[in-house]
Amino acid sequence: MNTEHRNALQASLHEICQDLDAEDALPYLRAKGIVQEGQAQEILAIPRKSTQNMKLVTIVQTAGPRAFEEFINALRTCNKAYLVERIMAHLPPTSTQQTHTLSKTIERDMNSEFSDDSLNRECLTTCLPFLCDRMIVDEVVIRLQANKILTSHEADLIRVKKTRLEKNQRLIDFVQQRGPEAFSCFMKSLTETGQNYLFDKLIEERKKIAKRKNLSVRDTARATSNAATTSDSPNSDIQSRDSLGDTQTNDVAKRDDSTNNLNDATEQP
Repeated sequence: MNTEHRNALQASLHEICQDLDAEDALPYLRAKGIVQEGQAQEILAIPRKSTQNMKLVTIVQTAGPRAFEEFINALRTCNKAYLVERIMAHLPPTSTQQTHTLSKTIERDMNSEFSDDSLNRECLTTCLPFLCDRMIVDEVVIRLQANKILTSHEADLIRVKKTRLEKNQRLIDFVQQRGPEAFSCFMKSLTETGQNYLFDKLIEERKKIAKRKNLSVRDTARATSNAATTSDSPNSDIQSRDSLGDTQTNDVAKRDDSTNNLNDATEQP
């Protein structure tokens, strides 16, 4: 984290300590690797909320170049947009632009990570019961509509459904039909609406599916390679022909022996 970002957090420390709930921000920051498990436990062991927040800010300030951007994202997932505005107000204009550029870079990285749409669709299908039962859909729909993943008509088709299960299933159907960009935007929307445990569940399941597919591909390649090695063996055809020839020669010899024995028996008085 650069000096300008550290100073902005320090200048906003009073508002952060008063208004943030560190426990709400920790799941996102842990998922992004900004806060480690031991650090999270250390924060939660502090009895006073303001002291928890102060400890969290101290950890973020020393957590590396991505920490500031991810802390801002964590505030947004906790619906603390006004804290984001306070912090950003302490940054010079050039630094604000750099932060925006960094945000775009992270978003681009996420798009690249989710480029395999067959994995995305299978992941959503596997996790469908979990998502339908737990996802809070309304804010996700708003974000997907704002990013032009859903049209106004499609958003209305989701909203008119009577139960949460039906709404969630309809939304997942749309996401599965729209390609990698839609999946990436959907995943980002989960973090922005504080549903990080759903994000983590999907990431975990997607990794399992990818691992199974990679193992299957390797097994197929190995089997193909073994078959090719066997068929390409230079001596295999020769050995087969030699074996056939030896068998035929032995059969002829046996017939000759039988004929000679019969002739000998006929010639005896």
